Amino acid sequence: MMQLILIAALIGYLIYHFKLKNMAPAERKKMAIRTAITLGLAALIIGAATGRVHWLGGLIAGAIGLARSGLITGLHLGRFWMAKTGGVAKFSTEYVDATFNASNLEIQGRIKKGLFASRELQGLDDAQLQELVTYYQTHDAKSGYLIRALLQRRGFGGTEQDFANIATPDQNEAMDILGLTGQPTREAVIQAHRRLINKLHPDRGGSDYLASQVNLARDQLLQQLEK
Repeated sequence: MMQLILIAALIGYLIYHFKLKNMAPAERKKMAIRTAITLGLAALIIGAATGRVHWLGGLIAGAIGLARSGLITGLHLGRFWMAKTGGVAKFSTEYVDATFNASNLEIQGRIKKGLFASRELQGLDDAQLQELVTYYQTHDAKSGYLIRALLQRRGFGGTEQDFANIATPDQNEAMDILGLTGQPTREAVIQAHRRLINKLHPDRGGSDYLASQVNLARDQLLQQLEK
């Protein structure tokens, strides 16, 4: 038993030493800490199995190891899940700031100026939102479309709208709409678009207008990357 442990330890040391030589200093430090913790837990478990350490110590070590493994797995799964289903689109106009959260299909935001200035969108009732739609007909069409999208989320239907008169988002707007920062790659743009567009059907809490803006944002950024 002890010989097997020594052989395993030797193999582990050689692998660890080889990997350590090729790591950056910061990564090397993290690797050393993780290895020390793992070896300590393994020593407790082996000691308990061979009778050298009280069984409770081995049980605690095993529980810590499983918890640590579960936490890491959970974090990886969480990142994978958000990559597939998450995403927040930000829509900003002269009058309204709004966000669409693809994870929970919620539309939230704030009125910046004009009618109901400084009020949170989610704090306005249906009649007040309808009043805003009428107000924006003579002030800002884009803001009106955002309020209609929120009304659709609350179960109010509406006729198909023509968005041809709405300007294409500029690069900064496109970045906000797709929830991107820095200098995204083509793949990052496509993935961000895919996360959002799958949830923007009106039956899922989105709207035709929001979907059109997400599509235009993707096209704008892809065109910029091609240049």
